[in-house]
Amino acid sequence: MKLTKESFQVKNVKATAIEGELAYTASFYVNGKRVCAISDAGYGAGCDYKVLHKALFSQVEDYINSVGEVTTEHGTLPYTFEWMIGQLINEFQENKKLKVWCKTKTVMQLPGDPAGQYRTVDYPFTPAVKQFLNGKYPDAIIINERF
Repeated sequence: MKLTKESFQVKNVKATAIEGELAYTASFYVNGKRVCAISDAGYGAGCDYKVLHKALFSQVEDYINSVGEVTTEHGTLPYTFEWMIGQLINEFQENKKLKVWCKTKTVMQLPGDPAGQYRTVDYPFTPAVKQFLNGKYPDAIIINERF
């Protein structure tokens, strides 16, 4: 089975900020199967993990090797398991924050907005608000529709 970025997920995430770094414990899943227990103490030493499903973890390693490198604002870096987990944890935390905002506000992005920057309207998301936003900002991405 060929793995894709969508094959990976973190669950049971418990996170807190320690001295400006994110400390967490979580479970890493591949296609719905728990593969690793992961943790990071938040002191810059990287994440620790305990492999629970060796065959699937081997496929994850093959996927990581196929990606090779990633380009960041700091240059080209090797794509590693820790890098992938960091991305998944950050995405999980971002979605958690957005879900809270979406309960009481309408959240959107416009083309050209930097990644991670959102605009809010201090009204709950309703069909009327959606119609208004679609009329005024036809290219807007309404985040509330994801949740």
